[in-house]
Parts: sequence; C-alpha cells; structure tokens
Amino acid sequence: MQIRPYGHADWPAVWALLQPVFRAVETFPTTRPSARQKLRRRGGFAVVGTLSGAFRHRQLGCVDALVMIQSLLDGADQ
Repeated sequence: MQIRPYGHADWPAVWALLQPVFRAVETFPTTRPSARQKLRRRGGFAVVGTLSGAFRHRQLGCVDALVMIQSLLDGADQ
C-alpha cells in the first residue's frame, strides 16, 4: 500500500465515504463504557483530553468527545 498526501481532487471520493456517516448523526456509537475502553486500548490510543458536551447526539443529547493520540513510532511511550 502506498500512502500519499490528500489533494483537492480527492475530495469527491472522500466525501462519498464520509457523507453517509455524517447524515446518520451517529458516528461510532457504543453503549457500554467498558467496550470503548477495550477498543481504545486494543488500538493503542491514549486519551489526552476530553471535550465535555462537544456534540449533540440525536438520542443521547450532549455527549463528550475524546482527544486521542497514537504514536507512529515503534516502541514509543504514550
């Protein structure tokens, strides 16, 4: 696989992927906090901040957004 920088000509293809997710208004929903924690750990992400009430979910009301990072370096501390 070759990864290249995003260009303006790529926008229609990117939007075709993102549009259904945004229109559903339920990006990566999960109901169990323990499932979210397992998923973050399995993916190697570290939570570095929380944006309280950052999004208005259609069914849950105001929900938080987590700011997460993942190192691109092998063996780097997180």
